[in-house]
Amino acid sequence: MSTTTPATESAERRDSIWQEILGLLNRGPAELLPFEEVRQRLKLRPGLFRGLQHIPLDRVIGSVGRYHEFNRAFLPRRADDRWRRINSLWQRGASLPPIEVYKVGDVYFVSDGNHRVSVARANGATHIEAYVTEFHSPVSLDAETDLDDLIIKQEQAEFLERTRLPTLRPGARIELTVPGGYRQLPEHIAVHQYFMGQERGRAVQWDEAVADWFDRVYLPIVQAIRRHNLLAQFPRRTEGDLYLWISRHQWELRERYGAYTVDADLAAADFAAHQADRPLLRARRLARDALARIGSAVQHLVPPTTMLPVVVPARIARVNALPATWRRRIYRLTLPNALLAMHGIDPITLAGMDGQLAVLFDDQAGRQVATITVSVPECDDPLLSLGLADDPQGRLHLTHLVSYRPDAPRYNIDRTENGVPLEPGVRNQTAETAALAAGLAPGQVRAPTDVHPAVLAQVEMLAAALGHPLFLARPRFYHEAVFLERQGFSYTWGEDWMRQLDQRFRAGELAARLDGSTPFRQPAAAESIRGRSWAVYDGILEEPWPDLWMYKLVGRSAEVDTFPDGVW
Repeated sequence: MSTTTPATESAERRDSIWQEILGLLNRGPAELLPFEEVRQRLKLRPGLFRGLQHIPLDRVIGSVGRYHEFNRAFLPRRADDRWRRINSLWQRGASLPPIEVYKVGDVYFVSDGNHRVSVARANGATHIEAYVTEFHSPVSLDAETDLDDLIIKQEQAEFLERTRLPTLRPGARIELTVPGGYRQLPEHIAVHQYFMGQERGRAVQWDEAVADWFDRVYLPIVQAIRRHNLLAQFPRRTEGDLYLWISRHQWELRERYGAYTVDADLAAADFAAHQADRPLLRARRLARDALARIGSAVQHLVPPTTMLPVVVPARIARVNALPATWRRRIYRLTLPNALLAMHGIDPITLAGMDGQLAVLFDDQAGRQVATITVSVPECDDPLLSLGLADDPQGRLHLTHLVSYRPDAPRYNIDRTENGVPLEPGVRNQTAETAALAAGLAPGQVRAPTDVHPAVLAQVEMLAAALGHPLFLARPRFYHEAVFLERQGFSYTWGEDWMRQLDQRFRAGELAARLDGSTPFRQPAAAESIRGRSWAVYDGILEEPWPDLWMYKLVGRSAEVDTFPDGVW
């Protein structure tokens, strides 16, 4: 027969102390939860008696009245005579009566039998018999719930009661870890309800507003969070936490840009860029450099008494509304000096060696697009042409970018053999075959220059100067999409599709279709970016090229690569 000794009591006491120390170090709960506080905060209704059950001891996390006498592991803060007596009975194998507990969610609170629970746990038991009374909880509680969590759980319960979200959208879950967060959500819904009424011209009921807010406001931001994998950058946070932060960031962006839509994807991408690896500092530095260059360029051509706008407008339409000299100094930022100098174009006057203006700006007031074209006399195709526009949400869109070597031979893929422009959908396959053999990609009429990365860097600088966190581009061909990836772009949609396309070329049905039936479907085409692009252009997908949209965050590279180890 074994009995409890002072050494055993001392060991239990030491275990209790170490449990509390480890709780502090691990940020885990060290205190039992008081049932009465849980009952009041969660507004629990009278419970239902569930009878005798075998319950897990590790889910007993609180007590009705003795929560100060034991720590979270139910180790005694001091070993009293009663604890010693019960421990002695346990070790002799005596039969002890079942305890009594209240069940809330998946956890239990002892109403009678605290010492029996403590002794059972101290002796390594995993379960204990208990008479269970169950209280329905509007929120879940688990073994890690502490008093701070309880405050959040209370707010969650109040939010669910007020919004009836589980009824309106069964299965919907919004989990927050920040106290006060649940109290912000009804304010979001109320604002959404107001604008719904304005939009629909009638009063909108609260239930209708809650459901519409969840579908059209909350879920789009959560989907953007998942697309950008933001939770990986914020461990121990939830999608609900990030929703609160990104929705606030979205509002700040709208305030900065003016009264036009900043969608969830842009807000999430910009939030990620501003929170990860301090890129905001780089972006701001980039913007300052860009603005300084604008000022430097303008000083050469504008009289000292001429005043420039204090704030450079964010939208292309507003830039186009400026006086011609001002707006063209802004658009001049997109032109690499090295390209101009290489072809004898003065970087200040923009005149060529023949004295004629080599750079043309199509930036008429009242339009939302601007086109910059650089030409040289000996070539009908542009040395450089790019377009900038406002998209429907007011974001900066690079509409096109081409740059041809004037000394390279031309392949009339866009013309008939007689030099007449082709009708839409008509191909000159003789010229295309020659262009393929010469190393060109689809859509290219001459060999391109190597200036594209430099121009994209200049456009990024312009975006920073105009206050944009990113700019968009829309690749027309496969090789353009892969090129943009390697310049740091990501996809608003299409990354998964491009990765699947890579697998289809490696071992799927597209590999089988590279059967040599046309010059553009040779088996080796799968091994290169240009080869794949010609095959896609030749219709190997048996479906249209999708409407891909890509974006470049200012000061940050997305590191997307859907054709690993792919060569040109």
